[in-house]
Amino acid sequence: MRRSGGVRNEFTFTGGVCKNPMALAVLRKLVEWREYTRRRDRLAIRWEDGSTMPFLGRELTLKVNPAHRGKPMLQDAVLLVGLPPGAGNEQLRDLAQGWLQQRAREHFATRIAHFTQEHGVAPKRWALSSARTRWGSCAADGSIRLNWRLMHFPVEIIDYVVAHELAHLRE
Repeated sequence: MRRSGGVRNEFTFTGGVCKNPMALAVLRKLVEWREYTRRRDRLAIRWEDGSTMPFLGRELTLKVNPAHRGKPMLQDAVLLVGLPPGAGNEQLRDLAQGWLQQRAREHFATRIAHFTQEHGVAPKRWALSSARTRWGSCAADGSIRLNWRLMHFPVEIIDYVVAHELAHLRE
């Protein structure tokens, strides 16, 4: 038995095995949380020169080049970003995410047009979303929203989300 932060924890172990169902549930949740944080940390993008980020199912390398002028530019599998020496990782993140959002606008417009022609259903309007927990949504007014972060996934997954949201318009 031990006290921790005003909470009394009492776990009985018999032969090295915990028999308390509440304790087992707590331990399971702790293991799940540890696995979740490890997975999240492994998948998180490090916004720094030389790191990688997923784009349409492949990996792009982020390359900061102070000599590069203008918007970020894709060259093969490298996203070239012009930033002055000493620029922070937040600036790299902002430029790279802005680039991703522009690519999302272009890509989603193409895919919406494709599925509209193929299935004869079109949204009244569509917009990008920055939702943390939804990839897409369809409103009663016939508009759809698509999360720009979908650009990290393969084209097939993006197509599924676009088609799924357009299918709601038939309902």
